[in-house]
Amino acid sequence: MMMTFRPAQQPWRFPGRLLQDPFSAVGAVILVLLIAAAVLAPVISPFDALELRYDRILQPPGSVHWFGTDDLGRDIFSRILHGGAETLRVSLAATLLGVMGGLCFGIISGYFGGWIDDLIQRVVEVFLAFPTVLLLIAIIAVLGRGLEVILIAGAIATIPIYTRLLRGITLSVRHQDYIVSAQSLGAGHGHILLHHVLPNVLPFALTYATLGLGSIILATAGLSYIGLGAQPPSPEWGAMLNAGRPHIRSAWWMSVFPGLFIFLAVLSVNLVGERLRVLLDPRNR
Repeated sequence: MMMTFRPAQQPWRFPGRLLQDPFSAVGAVILVLLIAAAVLAPVISPFDALELRYDRILQPPGSVHWFGTDDLGRDIFSRILHGGAETLRVSLAATLLGVMGGLCFGIISGYFGGWIDDLIQRVVEVFLAFPTVLLLIAIIAVLGRGLEVILIAGAIATIPIYTRLLRGITLSVRHQDYIVSAQSLGAGHGHILLHHVLPNVLPFALTYATLGLGSIILATAGLSYIGLGAQPPSPEWGAMLNAGRPHIRSAWWMSVFPGLFIFLAVLSVNLVGERLRVLLDPRNR
């Protein structure tokens, strides 16, 4: 059954309904707090995230060091705050670039069809033939290590996914009555794409981006954990997990707290994304 769309759905009408669900409201609060903590890290962190204090090596959580210290005497709470800025910055930027690319290619492919659609979809199929993690590692192997490379690799790896998803939405929008009416009245392709197709596809792009952000956060942390992302002394969460691995028995806090914040970040975006998916489902309108 073909989905029914209403003209010019506006994505900013959803926040009120989004917060009506308790789970999505909790997810939104957690996500806002994590972003605020990352942005304000230079101001609210009690210690320098890179300061070495050999007289405080592997101190357990306490009143001075809330999350304890690592094997070089650095305050883990301060490092998590600064590391959140790196993890979320890279993940958000990679997701934004991936969605923007997928939105452009998906709309063009679904709206124009024909040889343009065939060309874009054949390229998309080549990228989708590779597992996402393998594609990320291959791109990093070519471009080198670092968070900036993960940003680029994440965008390249997710553009084909968003292209395929948003192409399907565009195919449904293209056959709506108001699109046919605009074409019969002589409206140009640019006008139809900007004023009719894009406003209806954009909310779905927002939903896919929110759901995909959790995967990018995990991929960023995972690549840093195996040494392909952030490099020492970066306080990125995945790199902190890697640093705490040798001390998991004697200093559990070095791994538990970075892992907890990765869990909270992924959980929050998944809760928000799932609620957006429900709100945007045409069968629920």
